[in-house]
Amino acid sequence: MGKPPVFIPTPLASDSRRSPRRAFNRAVGVLSDGQYVTGQALQISEGGLSFVVPEALARGAKLVLTLAIPGAGSLVLRASVANERAKVGSMHSYGVEFRALDLHQRRMIRSYVSAKTQAEAEADVEADIDGQVQERH
Repeated sequence: MGKPPVFIPTPLASDSRRSPRRAFNRAVGVLSDGQYVTGQALQISEGGLSFVVPEALARGAKLVLTLAIPGAGSLVLRASVANERAKVGSMHSYGVEFRALDLHQRRMIRSYVSAKTQAEAEADVEADIDGQVQERH
């Protein structure tokens, strides 16, 4: 069997966030209503996470997520489903909002997000410029 597919989120020009975000292509464990599935995280911020999983989740569903922050360790986080995005093949794509992060969890995520690589920062600037150009046309 080959490598699992890599999902690349497409930023929207009108997409506004309260917290900066960073690509986060890592495994994520999702516990919802007693059912545990693994998925693929796409992006992370202090406010939440986007990911894909093979199972459908209800909007507003309460979740427990497990994930590992590179160079910092593992986290177990409470979250709720904020929105469902376009389905990617057989995978369901979601945006979730973190609930009641403690100071340590918030710092781990903030540190990871703020350590964007130069290539990631340049890609963000390019996406912003492309979005502005598309809005004008």
